Parts: sequence; C-alpha cells; structure tokens
Amino acid sequence: MSALLLPNRTFLHYEVLGRGMPPVVFLHTWVGSWRYWLATMEELSIYHRTYALDFAGFGSTLGGQSRSLDDYLEQVEVFIHSLELHEVVLVGHGLGAVVAIALAAREPDRVQGLVTVGAPLHPGWHRVLPETPPEALSRLVRSTKEAFYSEVLQPEARRVSIQAYRTAVLATAQVDVQALAEDTSQPWLALYGRQDPVLQGILERNGGYWPLPSSPMHHVLIFERAGHFPMLEAPRPFHRVLRDFLSLPPGGDLRDLQLRDEWRRRFR
Repeated sequence: MSALLLPNRTFLHYEVLGRGMPPVVFLHTWVGSWRYWLATMEELSIYHRTYALDFAGFGSTLGGQSRSLDDYLEQVEVFIHSLELHEVVLVGHGLGAVVAIALAAREPDRVQGLVTVGAPLHPGWHRVLPETPPEALSRLVRSTKEAFYSEVLQPEARRVSIQAYRTAVLATAQVDVQALAEDTSQPWLALYGRQDPVLQGILERNGGYWPLPSSPMHHVLIFERAGHFPMLEAPRPFHRVLRDFLSLPPGGDLRDLQLRDEWRRRFR
C-alpha cells in the first residue's frame, strides 16, 4: 500500500505492480475502488509497470474532496508527474474513462495511449444511475453472477459516501465528453459491455452506430455478454485485447485488434 500527499492534504492511495514500459495507470468507475483492477494488473505486470489509484472519496484515499472534473484531473496529473511517469497508457472505466479522455487531451506529450471502458459519450447517460452507491452497485452488478464482483463488493469499496458518489456522477455528467473525445490524438481503444446500462443511450440515440469515426488510431469493441465490468465478467478476452493494444508497434492499426468470434461485435 502506497500513498501520495497532494497539495490539498489528500493522501492519495495507490498500488503498484510489475515493471516495464510503457507504464499503465488504471482509473476506477463511479463505484468500487482500485481493487477490481488487481487481476488485470497481475496479468500485465510481467511486461509493464502498472498503477491503480483511488480517487478522493473512494477506497483508501484519505482527506480531500472532489467537486469537479478538474479536481479528478488534478489528482491524476499530480500522481503521474510526482512519480515521473512518461509515455503513460491510461485505462479508465466510467468516471475514470472521462478523466482519462480529458487528461489525454490536456497532456498529449505525457499520455501515449488511451483505453476506455464504458465511456459515457451521450447526453443524459447519468439518468440510469440511482441516487446512492448501494443502489448503483445493484444496478451495475448483475445479481445472478455476484461471484464475479467480489473485489467490487468488498467493504473497502462499499464505503464511498453518498456525497462522493453523487459528486463524481455530477462532475462527469456536466462535461461534454464527446467534445473532449474529439480532441484526443493518441491511439484510443474504446471497450464496452453490451449489457452495460450506461451504454444503452449510445445505442438508442445513434441507431446502433458509434458516434465517432473509426480509424487506425481509434477502435471500438463490444463484449456481448458483459455489463459494466467486462474486466471481471469476461477477463480472458479483456486481458488479451489489452495486451494486444499495449504490444502494437508505433503506427499500428487499432482495427487489427479483435475479440474472439463468440465475443466480437463492432460498431460500423
């Protein structure tokens, strides 16, 4: 367990595992903590130095509050600068996906690549999320397969306050995420679970089409049988495609990245 003292007296908790370049930083969603990234960190740690942190108000981070997207951005910026991380790959999920997209646009020289999971790129997405963390967990964790979510449901992850949760949802809901996404220039792999309730608005509003153009630098993949937590619900294909993304040579075409046939679905 490690912690970094931020200028606002927040003790930012983070974990680190492995060695190798590029470093990979994992950012969690509106519920849970760093802990549900552990299996993914272990999978990548043979070849990469991996980090996962708890935002202020979540997990084991102590003190401080987040009131806006800029507050979350500052936490990650101070983190990567203090640890002198360069050519970073950000892997952001939900809340962390919005932070990762914004940071990639702000720090193109520091962020080498971007992987988002469940990034909410459509207006009104926050309406699917309930008012309290327990209700949100019940909505995002499929009850018939709770064994998959042991790391999300641990007491450490559950102790997020109503204020911290609502602030995180509001801070990201007030941002035009698609406009931020259009400013990113790094290789970007966008991952979704077909059964993620946060994804449904994209399908409804765009007739099943992804709202950004596909290109060698931007690719979208869908886990048909997963919801909000594909890293837990479909760990093998999730880890495989993440490894493939990290091993692509400079200038490689992201459209070459695919899931196995039984998991594969692309927006065209």
